[in-house]
Amino acid sequence: MNDQEPKDLWQALKCVWQEQKPSGGPALTADEQIAVMRKKMAKMHPGLNKTDFWGAALYVLVTVPFIIYVFTTPNFVVRIGYFIIIGGMLLASWKSIRRLRSVPQPIADAPVMEWLKYDLAKVRQQADDSRTLLWWYVLPFLVGMCVSTWGMRIELMAKIGMSVMTVLIAGVTWWLNRRVWRRQWVPMQRELEALLYPDPLVSQPEPPKKTG
Repeated sequence: MNDQEPKDLWQALKCVWQEQKPSGGPALTADEQIAVMRKKMAKMHPGLNKTDFWGAALYVLVTVPFIIYVFTTPNFVVRIGYFIIIGGMLLASWKSIRRLRSVPQPIADAPVMEWLKYDLAKVRQQADDSRTLLWWYVLPFLVGMCVSTWGMRIELMAKIGMSVMTVLIAGVTWWLNRRVWRRQWVPMQRELEALLYPDPLVSQPEPPKKTG
């Protein structure tokens, strides 16, 4: 598992999203808010696409040595652990590829609202994968490494040390991912939804008529 990737993504999103912070100036109109949001998303999409592309390639690359280990390791329990890791890496690679291909991009001169719908679909997908990363990425790595480690014929203290290190890596990766999800994807999704589907104006009650 590469716990540097969530850090890089967090920094990239943070730099782009800092323009979002409100200033002391006058409030923007709806059209200005949409224009600002489109500008931010136009900057963010290339970075997300690169992250997904290289992430998918990295997952496949990491899978290769574990496939070799499966055929060269005689211990059955260790092979089971490697199979779990391989399955998790391939699932993570598939999710990265799916994020690249599942949402068709509008044509260049499409209406702004079509682009906002595209932005929202991409953000929802990223937010959902980020929210569920524990199940499809962290746990397969954690379980697979622990199973393979405890199946090895090594000293007990070595098994404990490797297991503790694995838990720390998985925990830091999960924590960084939750931070990105909570501070970036959720607010971004809510803002896009507010621009696309504004709440209808609440009708004000009529003032009571004076009697007499």
